[in-house]
Amino acid sequence: MALTTPSEIGSPSAITSSTILYITSQNGQSIYDICIQTYGSLDLLYKLIQDNNLTNIDATLQPGTTLQWDSSLITDNSFYGYLQRNSLNIGTALSNGIQEEIVEELLEQEDGDLLLLQSGGDIIV
Repeated sequence: MALTTPSEIGSPSAITSSTILYITSQNGQSIYDICIQTYGSLDLLYKLIQDNNLTNIDATLQPGTTLQWDSSLITDNSFYGYLQRNSLNIGTALSNGIQEEIVEELLEQEDGDLLLLQSGGDIIV
């Protein structure tokens, strides 16, 4: 996995305010989940961390935390579109007890790449 550094992204003046969007974290989401959900990969994890002044990247985000991200840098538009069309959130930071219950409800999709919950629709990666 290659992380993108600020010098590879370009100058801040190149980013217009119309490409900056905000996402509110849900229960069980980490910064990694948000990065995949917004940018489509972890390549821009460093940018997401820096843009939001995060210090503890291993902590689960508090539900309701608002993070900014640059929509002009989406790396996988089809994945992002799929999540948006189906109102899906990625949430891998669930507690063990909850995770064990959820695993029993998973359905494997035809392509074998995504696992979806029957109720709630969160993607577990």
